[in-house]
Amino acid sequence: MSELIVVRHGQASFLSDDYDRLSDLGKTQSKALGSYWAAHDLLPTRLVVGPRVRQRETAEALVNAMESAGKTVPDPVFDDRLDEFDWDGIMAYANSTLTKADPKLAALKDAFDEAPDVTAKRRTIQHYMEAVMARWASGSFHEDGLETWQEFGNRVEVAMRVHTADSPRGSRVVLVTSGGVGAVTVGRVLGLLPEKTVGLIWTLRNAALVEYLYHGDHVSLSGFNKAPHLPSPEMWTYR
Repeated sequence: MSELIVVRHGQASFLSDDYDRLSDLGKTQSKALGSYWAAHDLLPTRLVVGPRVRQRETAEALVNAMESAGKTVPDPVFDDRLDEFDWDGIMAYANSTLTKADPKLAALKDAFDEAPDVTAKRRTIQHYMEAVMARWASGSFHEDGLETWQEFGNRVEVAMRVHTADSPRGSRVVLVTSGGVGAVTVGRVLGLLPEKTVGLIWTLRNAALVEYLYHGDHVSLSGFNKAPHLPSPEMWTYR
């Protein structure tokens, strides 16, 4: 059997001017993963990284940690199919169009807009994002040029198959990506409905792992949201 490990990026800069970069804690989480793998000799035989800055910074931090421990790591391969779904496009469409037709969504957006501080904004935007994402995943709206939930899942599934195809027995393939990608891999492997799959996004911790065993075309989930490299709850983040 071989292993496929899907890594969610470390904590990014949520609600900042530029979300797509790791926070200081995100860099620490990512480094901790590399150090843990080095200490336990759990080295990737293939490392594949998505296109986002936060994904590449995560890969860079964990590779540096492994190499600092004297380990040899394969050069990363970059694959746009491991990109997150289009958060900005979905939320822009929700803000401009969906809220005008859906009073419940409008109320959730207003609660976020009127939140008095960052803590309140984090809480209220979570409620709003969950509602918008549930509608997107169910296919209840579509905008030309906006990737559908089905299309998103299809490209992720292709990436999984491409990077595990014809790999030698005992391979350890690592995909460094985002929470939506990690969730949809579970949905595809377990045959979950979209509404069940999208709910997994909110539970996946930063720098946590989704682990699979595979042999040929057969893939089995062996672990979800694993983070042995983050033993302290102070290191656990979801945004």
